[in-house]
Amino acid sequence: MKLSDKIWITRKARINTERRLNRLDCLSKILVTYYSSFLVICSVINLNYSSEFGKIGLVLASILVLVSSVFLYSQRYESRALWMRNHYLQLQELQTKTAKFEETGNLEELQKIETEYIYTLFPVENHSEYDFTRLLFYEKRKANNQLESYGPCKMRYISALTWRVTLNVILFILPLSSLIPFCF
Repeated sequence: MKLSDKIWITRKARINTERRLNRLDCLSKILVTYYSSFLVICSVINLNYSSEFGKIGLVLASILVLVSSVFLYSQRYESRALWMRNHYLQLQELQTKTAKFEETGNLEELQKIETEYIYTLFPVENHSEYDFTRLLFYEKRKANNQLESYGPCKMRYISALTWRVTLNVILFILPLSSLIPFCF
């Protein structure tokens, strides 16, 4: 596999990682707001229909939302996405230089670029398997020859995507199904 192909694959996977991290950042902010709003509504309802069970449930749910929001904040999705963006822009520059030297056959410059490529990978986290599988799924459909050796990915991607969508739906339904009894 040519060096420019390796760089292209890494860059595209990093683009997927940035998109995923940005979606997670947005989702986490929406969920914390959603759960907090729901707790406020339940607290107001609980003022009129107070029960010991409801009070304890609201306190426990409030603690859970607080701990979850601290955990989600500690994941630093937004700053990690920015790192990924900067990294794939660096990779784009390397890919352009590499393609030029591959055309001319300048092996000395290609070795320098390969070393630079390896060193640009160190300070940035790696993309997830999901990001790579997503790349394989979408780019193979566009018939990019660089990805032919990676084999089938359709079922892996569809199952991972189904799991993620299902989890998101559950996270939005959970407060409605579990906190309503605590409000009364």
